[in-house]
Formats: sequence, structure tokens, C-alpha cells
Amino acid sequence: MRVPITKQAAEILRSFGLPKSQQNERSALTLLALARLAPRARWKATERPLLRTVDIMEFMRKRHGKDYKPNSRETIRRQTLHQFEQARIVDRNPGDPTRPTNSGNTVYRLTEDAATVLRSFGSATFDKVVADFIARFGSLQEAYLRRREDYKIPLKMADGSTIFLSPGVHNRLQVAVVEEFGPRFAPGAELLYVGDTASKHVVFDAHRLTS
Repeated sequence: MRVPITKQAAEILRSFGLPKSQQNERSALTLLALARLAPRARWKATERPLLRTVDIMEFMRKRHGKDYKPNSRETIRRQTLHQFEQARIVDRNPGDPTRPTNSGNTVYRLTEDAATVLRSFGSATFDKVVADFIARFGSLQEAYLRRREDYKIPLKMADGSTIFLSPGVHNRLQVAVVEEFGPRFAPGAELLYVGDTASKHVVFDAHRLTS
């Protein structure tokens, strides 16, 4: 039994290295619209039409029976097409790069490199073709992780070491408490616990806390 083409599209998006939030049905259907592939089409038939967001939504409705509300257009643009563009899956306004993103005439088209990957899906060469794509353009998920690392907040410990907390107002407050409030108003105090949304126990002296 053939796997539904929307699930195949999600698998391709995973292979491209897109984050999980771009591996959903909305993104899968967007990819199928950009490739102009109906439910029973084969990936080797991938095309590269120029499409506005409204054209993409119309294709979803007519060919895949998915009727997104008109106010979903911005969600598709911001949470799918924007990431596709970053990952080099699509070009935005290839004929007029100066056109504003919010223009009603903004169009998207699969890059030739991405189309080559799509056309190879299901063949013996797919793994190599997608690996070549990643080697050339990188994984968006890895890029996001690197960017997240760049924004981490350093916290200097009393022993001279440094730990890094995930970005956020709460963690900036924790750093201020440890580095500024503590030495001024609680000199000699020892740090027994620091939590982080990304890692609950960054510093956790269970024995001292118990005592």
C-alpha cells in the first residue's frame, strides 16, 4: 500500500533538515503545491511554477481537499515559506528580488537544487542527492541550533568556571541575582541550585539542599 504523498512530503522535509515545526501537514502541502503534485502524482513529475501564497492555498484546496481559511495565508508565509527560503528550498520573487515580501504579487518557486531532490525521492539515488544538497546548503535545524547557542547567557561561577543558560528574561534575572545581588547583599553565600527551562538542574547540590 502506497504511503500518502503528504507523508512522503513530510519525510522529504525531514531529510532536508528542517525543524519539526516545518514537518507538519501545512508544510507538506505547501511543498506539494510548489511542486504541483496531486495526491497520486509521482515525485519525478515535480514542476517549478511561480506561485503566490493564495495560489498555493488554492492548489491545496482543489487538489488535496484542504481548505485553509484566508487568514492562514500569513501563517503559511511566516511559518513555512520563510523557512523554505532560508533552507534554499524556494526562491522568493526570483524575477524581482527587490519586491516587498508583503506585496500581493510576491511569488515563490522551488529552487532547481530542491526540485532535483524531489524528483529523486523513492529512487536509489535519493539519499546521495539529499546529502549533496545538505552539504551544499546546510541543515536549517542545525543552523537554528547554532544560533540558539550564540544567544545563550553566560553565568560566571565562584570557582571561575562559566555555565551557559538558554536565552530569556528569567535567566537574565538569575544571572543578575548570582553575579550582582549575591556578592553585595549575601556575601559568602554558596550557590546550591540554578534551574533552566532547557535543563531543569543546571546547578543542583542535592546533599547540601537536603541538609
